[in-house]
Amino acid sequence: IKLDTSKITRLEILDGASPLVFVKQENPKDKTTLWALEPVSSEELDQSKVSNYLSSASNFYARDVVDPAGSYGLPANPAVRITQLKDEKPVVSEIYLGTKDETKKTQFVKILPDGFVYDTSTASVEMIQKDKKYFLKAA
Repeated sequence: IKLDTSKITRLEILDGASPLVFVKQENPKDKTTLWALEPVSSEELDQSKVSNYLSSASNFYARDVVDPAGSYGLPANPAVRITQLKDEKPVVSEIYLGTKDETKKTQFVKILPDGFVYDTSTASVEMIQKDKKYFLKAA
């Protein structure tokens, strides 16, 4: 995925038990930008975990491009949606997770907007499959 992590404004993780939506907001106190959960939560986010997640997504490794006409168990809805600004306009990238092959330790993944289907390692996919606890500051 081609991502400029400094231009990302919204992150949605949609494949868990409950969807997670993060939005970049300006801190009114010191004008820095921070990630916040939407809807607003009293739980405190670990900002570095959101940054690490986005770095993992931008470094997503595909082993091979596969025939787009094949059947790969791809769902109708994406697992992850990332919005970034390009030339001041929002551009949305989506990641769809398809069939997993446990013996080869691979999984099919479709990336939009390019539309290609990739054969990726399950380790790459696991880097983007995180739940809410991952993003919260330790108590």
